[in-house]
Amino acid sequence: MKRIFLLRLLLLSFAIGLALPAFGQATFRYPRFEVQRTNGVVYGQGQVQSPAPGAFDLLLDLYEPTGPGVPAVKPVFLTIHGGGFTGGSRTNASHVRICNEMASRGYVCASIDYRLDGQDPVVGPAFQTLEADLVPRAAGRADAIAAAVEDAVTALDWLVGQAGVLGIDTGRIGIGGSSAGAITSLIVAYSRDDHAAPTSPAVHFVVDLWGSLYDFAGDLEAGEPPLIIIHGELDPTVPFQGALDLANQAAAVGVRAEFRPVPGAGHGFGAVPIFDLAAEPGASLWDRAVEEAIAALDPMALLPPPLASLPPGDYPIVVPWRDGDRTALLHVPPAYDTASKLPLVVGLHGGFGSGSQFATSNGWIAKSDAEGFLAVFPDGTGAIPTWNAVHCCGSAFQNDVDDVGFVRFLIETLREVTKVDGSRIYVTGHSNGGMLTHRLATEASRTLAAVAPVAGAIGGNPAESEPQLLPELPPVPVPIRMVHGLLDPNVPFDGGVGSGPGAANGRNDLPVIAGFAFWLGANGDEPVSIPPPPDPGVARFVAGPPEREVGLDVILDGGHEWEGSTTDPTPSGISTTDLVWDFLRTKVRAP
Repeated sequence: MKRIFLLRLLLLSFAIGLALPAFGQATFRYPRFEVQRTNGVVYGQGQVQSPAPGAFDLLLDLYEPTGPGVPAVKPVFLTIHGGGFTGGSRTNASHVRICNEMASRGYVCASIDYRLDGQDPVVGPAFQTLEADLVPRAAGRADAIAAAVEDAVTALDWLVGQAGVLGIDTGRIGIGGSSAGAITSLIVAYSRDDHAAPTSPAVHFVVDLWGSLYDFAGDLEAGEPPLIIIHGELDPTVPFQGALDLANQAAAVGVRAEFRPVPGAGHGFGAVPIFDLAAEPGASLWDRAVEEAIAALDPMALLPPPLASLPPGDYPIVVPWRDGDRTALLHVPPAYDTASKLPLVVGLHGGFGSGSQFATSNGWIAKSDAEGFLAVFPDGTGAIPTWNAVHCCGSAFQNDVDDVGFVRFLIETLREVTKVDGSRIYVTGHSNGGMLTHRLATEASRTLAAVAPVAGAIGGNPAESEPQLLPELPPVPVPIRMVHGLLDPNVPFDGGVGSGPGAANGRNDLPVIAGFAFWLGANGDEPVSIPPPPDPGVARFVAGPPEREVGLDVILDGGHEWEGSTTDPTPSGISTTDLVWDFLRTKVRAP
């Protein structure tokens, strides 16, 4: 490697530390601080009638980031549980997880209890107009809703009062909740000034998990804080229409709203998989909500700008992943310092290979420098490195390693810390890496501008006695160019059991034409055309318009090797790298 740098990317501080030791590895990681939790803090009192008239202690649990690098002044997030204003608790497991997540990213987070309907709460004079306005629309719970709003404002007041002790930036306050907690948060953020309630402290962003503003949506006005909405389209409890009305109102008045409808989902954490990485490409819905919340604040507060200057060269990187640290090689071209954003190519080695081997032997380092794109070459797992594609290969497949999640996480991490053009992210791979490329195209279709699997079958039978496996259809089309040698003995062009490592257990690959047919159906493409060959030794087949093109380059005398690589035993003059890049470079993903 030409360079080995240690990059400590302190994403939750106001600076990026860059050290240049003699030895080391670059580490790109999402910010993660240790979390200190303090339970049962009294933040105020509220009047109730049941079980006996009098003052009721209001409690919160406090979550704070600790350890080296924690900013002295931190944003704060108040989370409010659901339960229909009749139940629920600040210790709800999902809200505990939210606070742990927020605190680990550098927030002070508080999860509160508030007065419930069965306690017959009595709101103070400052919230009685709100209570009266809620009567015709709150199904007999106007007093409980108004009390929840009053208690949330009391909690915000308490946090502001503790700003010096807790290191809170009172200009960066977020609020959010689920169901009843989301309703409460929305009223606190957008309706206090419309119903004669106190307007202080100010709120600076809102996270709405399957909540509603009743028919108060018109209370959201120009200049009010940005909003993240996550809501199941089949919600039977808080109708989806309320989320739609809120998003439409935000658009009408120019308030930034990140609207995340969840098709087929109902109500609650059990129905809306906000913590599931598969819920959205690259990150869970909650991770995305956190990112949008961060972006809603002063940009310098949490996320640094992309690394504006990065010397060209090779950077071995370590990517902390839930299954353990993963490694990759990042190559930065000379164009990096002069460009605003660059395309990103993800290159996936074949079984038994490595990221660095794929990068250097196939000419991708030279291609990156010549064409001006960032390139990253992750490593598979296992003593013999493999990827978990749909039906293959090795220990990665046997152990069901989440390689799709890892590659998506790697892409998102690089998007945060380097100058990646999000509309030009590409994946290519060879053999087992080509198989994973097919799978990524189906499961990360909203992220990728185009893909090019080389010598990789789309699916098949993992072993002689096992059923045939195919990937799911992608939710949106992905332009694809397959490259395959007609004489490939390892992954046969016509399918079947090849002569590679999978032959011992009878792995049966689908024919290349089956992959072509799969993508014709997935992309809804038109009949095939046969353009002039790019090289006398290549036959090309193309279907569909550029934005959903399905293509196949057949290397007529080609075997399983990557043509033009330094390890190609019988050089033909064909460059697979050129075939792949000439296709990828033309594709741009629509916003």
